[in-house]
Amino acid sequence: TTTYYKWNKRKGEYILVPEMTVTMDNPNI
Repeated sequence: TTTYYKWNKRKGEYILVPEMTVTMDNPNI
């Protein structure tokens, strides 16, 4: 799965959003 940063205007910060499922083994997280 490809992870990307989604801009959250409410929080005003970058949050990591998984494309489908959250992979615990993903070093990018």
